[in-house]
Amino acid sequence: MHLPQRLVTAAYLCASATAFIPYTIELDTSDDISTRDSFSRRFLPVPKPSDALTDDSTSSSSDETLSLNIKRVPVRRDNDFKIVVAETPSWSNTAALDQDGSDISYISVVNIGSDEKSMYMLLDTGGSDSWVFGTNCTSTPCTMHNTFGSDDSSTLEMTSEEWSVGYGTGSVSGLLGKDKLTIANVTVQMTFGLASNASDNFESYPMDGILGLGRTNDSSYNNPTFMDAVAETNVFKSNIVGFALSRSPAKDGTVSFGTTDKDKYTGDITYTDTVGSDSYWRIPVDDVYVSGTSCDFSNKSAIIDTGTSYAMLPSSDSKTLHSLIPDATSSGNYHIIPCNTTAKLQVQFSGVNYTISPKDYVGATSGSGCVSNIISYDLFGDDIWLLGDTFLKNVYAVFDYDELRVGFAERSSNSSSTSNSTSSGTSSTSGSTTTGSSTTTTSSASSSSSSDAESGSGMTIPAPQYFFSALAIASFMLWL
Repeated sequence: MHLPQRLVTAAYLCASATAFIPYTIELDTSDDISTRDSFSRRFLPVPKPSDALTDDSTSSSSDETLSLNIKRVPVRRDNDFKIVVAETPSWSNTAALDQDGSDISYISVVNIGSDEKSMYMLLDTGGSDSWVFGTNCTSTPCTMHNTFGSDDSSTLEMTSEEWSVGYGTGSVSGLLGKDKLTIANVTVQMTFGLASNASDNFESYPMDGILGLGRTNDSSYNNPTFMDAVAETNVFKSNIVGFALSRSPAKDGTVSFGTTDKDKYTGDITYTDTVGSDSYWRIPVDDVYVSGTSCDFSNKSAIIDTGTSYAMLPSSDSKTLHSLIPDATSSGNYHIIPCNTTAKLQVQFSGVNYTISPKDYVGATSGSGCVSNIISYDLFGDDIWLLGDTFLKNVYAVFDYDELRVGFAERSSNSSSTSNSTSSGTSSTSGSTTTGSSTTTTSSASSSSSSDAESGSGMTIPAPQYFFSALAIASFMLWL
């Protein structure tokens, strides 16, 4: 998901994350937080991916890691980026979804050009821009990653059209080019950016570019997106993308195009129609439950974004949620919760509750507690949330480009969703269709005058003020 560079990134980052991003922590000194002295108001270097994947940080020595083929230059640090390589999927049109070993960024191999050069691209449902580092780029990040250019493909058509995109962590810019891209045996011709300049912040991330999978074409260069190009081929009956995000050190991440990976979920996929005229995958939220107690949320909606590592809630909503977690405390935008909490967090969409495991919402240690991976920040006002990988690791998620809806199902490896037909929240109307051998429940939230005012189709979300993608996971950095 990309945003204007009006603010420096600010999403909390644990000590094992992979970025070097300056941020000054502003603590509310009126709060009696015992961990206040553990914060440092300075620029904080964070270990690179190769440091994060030590023997102590993986569950067994058998976990396969891959050293990406990084170009090296003299007098630079060790530029090997190690990633946890996902197992080869068994379903057609499905690719392995690797990750950095810290549940921060998820990447897949995309083959580009006549020689099908392998590029490791972050898959981002929060934005539509697709780009890779170009061979003519001399910025430090480009010397540390795979690059692509005319020497790599006889079919690359370069243009003179300039292109740029800004992130909270920095920016990339260059020229547009057109060539074929292949992922999961899906090949399209499309226009994408070749970065000739990149901010230094990108040098710490293991990907060579981004594949934009946003809901509609909001790219900075107004050309068909990857899924636009897929739809034009008429290859698939349904233009959908399914995600199963792994939780490190598991190696079961997959991404599927035109189908779902039925090894990764069980039961029905329950869909919820998107709302708003904006380009995000934004769907109504019924409510949130903490150990069975309702937060009594209403007229809320959430942007579902694979490129965001954490969950971002408006301040008032986040405080309400954390107030129901025993012994939770807060200061500013972050919350300290017991590291051994067993509070059951469930987010309800279209009458189905989806559980967020403590493995995902309990973050780095700080003093006698741990930082919550559910962050308080008013990104889009009081009623719109941003749900990233903290939530998505608990479900199988499907993004439907034809019907403009998002579906969730229970992951086959864990029981994370339960029906709740009597709980409060937006009512739904259900029907059923068949996808392969699986029955799919389709739920569309009914509208009302109040919900239309808050999250209806006529509402346009302003450009967000923050960027919390895997490219920008920094701030509220906690050091023991």
